[in-house]
Amino acid sequence: MPLVTKLNVQTFVNGWKLLNERFNHSCGENIMMIYYNKLCDKLTDKQCEIAITECVAEELFFPSATIILGKVKADNEEIAISEWNKIEELCPQYVIASATNSRFDPDIEEDTLQVLREVGGWSALNNASEKDFAYKKRDFIKLYQIKIQSQSRQDALGGSQQKAIEGDKQNLSKTLQPFAGTGFEGDKQIPDLLAAAIIKHYAYKGNYV
Repeated sequence: MPLVTKLNVQTFVNGWKLLNERFNHSCGENIMMIYYNKLCDKLTDKQCEIAITECVAEELFFPSATIILGKVKADNEEIAISEWNKIEELCPQYVIASATNSRFDPDIEEDTLQVLREVGGWSALNNASEKDFAYKKRDFIKLYQIKIQSQSRQDALGGSQQKAIEGDKQNLSKTLQPFAGTGFEGDKQIPDLLAAAIIKHYAYKGNYV
């Protein structure tokens, strides 16, 4: 099972093209993938777009991965505000859809919709007073930042667990090799779940080193 990442490859490639165009210089695909591998489990698509746009604006010639990451440390609030602005722009469409009993299916990410539901959903925004609307905006921005931080911690944990399983699979394949015959392809033939279960079982029994 491949490692699940937060950063879509195509989103990163599009950002990389901006750097190439800005400085009229092209780095090879291998270098681009080195950058991607350093960033893929640390940035969301939105964070990547923000970070690379800032690097281009500041004329940073192919900044290091550390510099790119530094651009988004304080940008969770900006991302949350950007998502709220999308919601505000869609509110009139919701009003029209409600009045005409039409289907309202906005092109918006599920994460954004989940946070919106937590502050009451489209209907609550539509019926809110000006003061309440401001409160809902404040709450949305705060909750969205918490969601980003939570996802970052979960993804980091997931990446560590996956790397541990991959290491266990390699060790397990060496143990099985003498019993499996010449057609055995090592850890490629051991499902992640099976490897994790076997390692956990024998670690608990104290029989696996």
